Formats: sequence, structure tokens, C-alpha cells
Amino acid sequence: MNAILDSPMILDTPDVPEAPDMSAENQTAAGPPPCLTVRRPDEILAMAFDDSDRILGDRLLALGQAFVILGPGGIGKSRLLLQLAAALRAGLQFLGLETHCPALRWLILQAENSNRRLRNDLAALRQWVGPKAWSGVNDGLIIHTLENDADGFLSLNNRDTQARIEGLIREVEPDIVGWDSLYNFGIGDLNSDQDMAATLLAISRLTKAGKPQRCPVVLHHALTGRAGASRAVGYDRGSYGRNSKVLHSWARGQINVAPGSPDANDLLVLTCGKASNGKEFAPFAARLNSATMIYEPAPDFDLAAWQGEVSGKLDRAPAMTPARVRELCKPLMTKAELAKAIMQDCGCYRSSAYRYIKRAEGKTVRLNKTNDTYSAI
Repeated sequence: MNAILDSPMILDTPDVPEAPDMSAENQTAAGPPPCLTVRRPDEILAMAFDDSDRILGDRLLALGQAFVILGPGGIGKSRLLLQLAAALRAGLQFLGLETHCPALRWLILQAENSNRRLRNDLAALRQWVGPKAWSGVNDGLIIHTLENDADGFLSLNNRDTQARIEGLIREVEPDIVGWDSLYNFGIGDLNSDQDMAATLLAISRLTKAGKPQRCPVVLHHALTGRAGASRAVGYDRGSYGRNSKVLHSWARGQINVAPGSPDANDLLVLTCGKASNGKEFAPFAARLNSATMIYEPAPDFDLAAWQGEVSGKLDRAPAMTPARVRELCKPLMTKAELAKAIMQDCGCYRSSAYRYIKRAEGKTVRLNKTNDTYSAI
């Protein structure tokens, strides 16, 4: 390991060389470009492959593939990325999805989270994986931090920035490079197909230079609100991200992260936006454990009710029975308190919780109109 990784990675801006000129004139002057590889069909048919390229799930993430995690701002994409890296290095499942290739080395480029925030997240992950597995996580996870003037400005519009990133990737020699989040690296306007394509091309070039099997993992913002969440699943699951046309075409695997509740981001719905080289996983919910600060599968979550809520097509079958409402109803609960208990229990939206209370009124719970509180019958 080179000395740069034995201390904080402080890059001195004035001494950074200018980013390489990728123009045709410069390539000609430096010598002919490498030839493109071609093969006959029988050569390809004779190739033997095994499963050693799998990283996450059924090639949702695999060697050489671009992978995208989409979700609204503030929903927890950065924390999920760190948990994915730690799970992979420790040989643990990631929210029920199998991980492979624990020896792969990670570099995460980010421009949003302070060292204080990173310390809190990493402390939770160290506790989660345990001391024996933590040494593997610590050795194989390198995180770009925000400590000098250049650290927070990563736009690939700037050739010096490209040179810094290129030098860091060359120094660390990772197998996976995380880009958190895409808008920090954007060239021009990411709502423009041309600028989005240019940004992703630059990310691919920087990630894969000298090692075509290296994987770019990109975090990007998704559509917001109820209408946005409805596009995380179903026919529109491929168009959940902002300017999804170009991004979806570029990615080989994609996870959509949508809010499972309108009032908090600790409950998430994860769906498969794309799995080009494997089988898509079924949608599932995950909940942030407030005690451990680790995301865990939430098998009790009612996905059908959630989908009905965000699509505006409510399921006629209640996800919460009157009997269960009675069990949740403590003495003298206000309607808001009872609704909150129902939401936490089944993961529904507030509007659904109020409907469940209404169905239970007079059957399993009683409303005291004097003090406007509920009690079990």
C-alpha cells in the first residue's frame, strides 16, 4: 500500500497536473489508439464462464457493470451505500440480498457528508459486522473526505478535478468506485440528455481506466412526492430517476429506493429498476433500526397497501384489522396517537391509518367525544 493511504488523503491543488487531453489530435500525437476487440461467433460460444463475477444478488452488481441506486434527497442513499460496502467486505447479506466477492476493494467519492456524520455511520457498521470482520472492512473501504478546499468541488466539468480523481483511483486501485451523488460530479445540466451522457461517459472512463472490470456505482436523485414514489415500481420502475432515459440505458443494474411512509425516511421500499444480466428481485421494505442505525428487512410491511396509497388505487382489503387496532389502542389515546401506532405497526400511510380507525370505531375501539380520545372495547 502506498503512503498516501496511511494518512488523510490531502491533495495539493496547485501541483495537480492538467487532465489529459482526449482530443483526436492529442491521441494521434501520442501514438495510435488501441485497437477495438472483435471475435467471431464461435470464439464467443467457446468461452467458459463461472459465477465469480457476481457481486450482489443475481448479477444486479457484477464485475465490469455500472450500477445505480436511485432515491429522493435525504432518504438514506449514502448510508445504504456504506452498508452495502461493509456487507460485501464482511460477507454478510445486504437487506436479504446475497453478496459475493468479499475481497473486492472499494473507493467512495463523496462531497456531502462530514467526518462527524461518517464517524457515526461507520461506528454503527463496525458494531454490526463485529470486530473479526471489521478488519476486512477497514482494509478494503477507502472514503474520500471533506477536509480541504478541493474536496467539496468534484464537478467533472473541471479538468483539474478529473485529474485529481484519476490520480486517486490509480493510487487506491479499487475494484468498485462509488460516486455519491451524481449531481456533485455533473457536467452541465443533468436534465439535458447530452450533458447526462457526457457525465456518465466521464465516470465510465475514469472508473475503468486501466481496469475494464472495475465497477462504477452511482447514487442519483429520483422523483419525489407520491407520484414520484409510484414510479419506483411497476411499468414505470425504469423511469424513477431524474433524466432516467440516459441513466437507465447506461446502467446494467438499478435499485430504486422510495419512502415507505410520508412522514419519515426510516422506512424504505426497495424495488429493482433494472437487472440486465440476471433475475430481478421482488420489491421489499427495509426499516432503519434506531438502536443500531442499520437497515433491516421489514417483512411485516404491507407492500400492496403502500402501492395502493402511492398510486391512488387503494386496496379494498384492509391491511389492518379492527382486532389489531384494539390491540394497539392503549387507554385514552388521541386519534393522532392511535394513527401513529398503526402506521408504525404496519407501515401504512396516515390516511390509511385513519380509515382503519374509522372501521374499528364501535366494534373494537370507542371514541370518547368528551375528551376526544379512544379506548379499547
